[in-house]
Amino acid sequence: MCACRAGESKNLNQFGVCLFDAANNYYIIYRGFFDMKRTIEMSFVKADGKRYTLRLENAREDVTGAEIDALMDSLVQKDVFVFDGAAIEGKSAAKIVSIDETPVALS
Repeated sequence: MCACRAGESKNLNQFGVCLFDAANNYYIIYRGFFDMKRTIEMSFVKADGKRYTLRLENAREDVTGAEIDALMDSLVQKDVFVFDGAAIEGKSAAKIVSIDETPVALS
């Protein structure tokens, strides 16, 4: 059980990160222990006009764009990050990057 309040996110260690939105909806944004490597890349516009990309590894297979959008809104509203001396002011873009690795036997 996550002990978050509305609009907060919380690290759940090996279980991932959860988020409650203002309507008290519960989301788990990412979890560990997957075969395919999936990374959520969220780009933000900083106060200095430059962009910063935040990456969350081990994204859930079924994570939705709405969940990512809600997380990004929460991060902007909470004003919790400062990157290279500039706070984030808005969202720029988001994507999920999937990497499927197949080991190759060598002789």
